[in-house]
This record gives sequence, C-alpha cells and structure tokens, in this order.
Amino acid sequence: MIGDSRGWFDLDLDELQKGLGKRPIQLAMGGGCAYPVLAAAVQKLRSRGGKIVFVRLPHSGGLKALEDRETPRAAVWDRVIKDTAAPGIYYEDFPELAGFNGPEWSHLSAGDSVEFSKRLIPHLRAALQM
Repeated sequence: MIGDSRGWFDLDLDELQKGLGKRPIQLAMGGGCAYPVLAAAVQKLRSRGGKIVFVRLPHSGGLKALEDRETPRAAVWDRVIKDTAAPGIYYEDFPELAGFNGPEWSHLSAGDSVEFSKRLIPHLRAALQM
C-alpha cells in the first residue's frame, strides 16, 4: 500500500492477512504523498513481482467536501489509475464499503476499520485475481 497515513488508521492489516493469505506491505508515512513518483514506483514494484491495488478509503463530513472540491476524483484518482494501469477500489463505488463515517471525518473507528477490512477483502481478491 502506498499513500498517506490514512492507511495506518483505516485498515486492519491482520484482517487483510487473514483474508488474502499474505500481509500487505504498507509504504505509507505520516504527511507523505507518493504522487510525484507514483508511476515509477508502481513499475519498479511490478518488476520485482509486486502486485498493486489502489484503495480509496472512506472520508466524510467537511473533509469529504474539501477533498472533493480541491482534489476531485477525475483529476486525482482517475489519473493515478490511468497513469499506473493499476486496479483501483474506490469505496463509493461499492455500497458495502460506502456506509462508513469517520468520527473525525478522515479515519474510521477501530471497530469500523476491522469491518471495513473484512468487506474490502473480496474486492482486493478480485483485483489481485486471487
């Protein structure tokens, strides 16, 4: 997983490991953004046998309004998927993933992170052709 620090809070790596059979590698860091080097990083990981899936995690409230305005899906998400030719799972596209609201808009509660991870696994397995 490559991205900002949200993946640290919104996913449960133990649940993902149970559902996928392997523990995902998380390359996120607080305050980091991989966009400037993303296509090259994806290519390098693929050349080493890595599999890449981008996941847009839930956000809500004022943060969702801000991010939708400042970083619209068509300009950012769609471009990342196109530029990297990697599969993507955007939570709003799947009703079972779309019903989560973070207590402070950007991160899921501990319990919701486990449930979200469980619901995400079938989509990851499909994207990874597992």
